[in-house]
Amino acid sequence: MQQFKHDPRYDFRKVRVFYVDRGAPNDESAVDGAMIIESDSKFGFKVFAPIGDSKFIPYHRITHIEYDGKCMFSR
Repeated sequence: MQQFKHDPRYDFRKVRVFYVDRGAPNDESAVDGAMIIESDSKFGFKVFAPIGDSKFIPYHRITHIEYDGKCMFSR
C-alpha cells in the first residue's frame, strides 16, 4: 500500500483496499484510496468515517489490494 501512496507512477485514488471487518457482510469491507486519510508504515491506516471518528485498520486485516480494478496483492 505504501508503494501506491508514494510512487508517482500510481494514482492513489485508484487503489481499493479490502480488509477483514467482522460484522460486515461476508466479514469483509473495502475502502478507496481517496478515503484513506493517514497511513502508518508499521501498524495500519485510518479511513474517513462519515459518521463519528475515523476508523483505524491494522495492516494484518488486509485481504487484498486492487489498483484500477486489477488485483495487485492477495493473501
